[in-house]
Amino acid sequence: DTIAKFTLSSLENWHFSSNSIHYLLSLWQRLCTAVPYVKSDKVHYLPVYAPQISKTFLKTRLEMAVGVIRDGLEDPLDDVATLHQQLDLLSTIVRIEYPTNCNTVISLLEEAVSAFQSAS
Repeated sequence: DTIAKFTLSSLENWHFSSNSIHYLLSLWQRLCTAVPYVKSDKVHYLPVYAPQISKTFLKTRLEMAVGVIRDGLEDPLDDVATLHQQLDLLSTIVRIEYPTNCNTVISLLEEAVSAFQSAS
């Protein structure tokens, strides 16, 4: 629970934690990858936290794009290698709750498209 809150907080405050995002996503990717191999009766909360993390990551990347355009911030999305690594890690995280994450992506993109169309 604590690491999930820390990760969400770090993603939301991307201005200050841009160097940590890769390591946090890597942690969650490894946790999600290990799920099929865990032989335990204990309940794990990855199906709860993984969608929250992927949604927050995607939402903050869209907010980052708006900040770059509106405020002229340096564009971290120009770093193709880092972006590719982060999306590669995210692709494993979203597999934990694929239907939920799919609906989240669709919803976020529909919001972005409607915001873009209303601004035009």
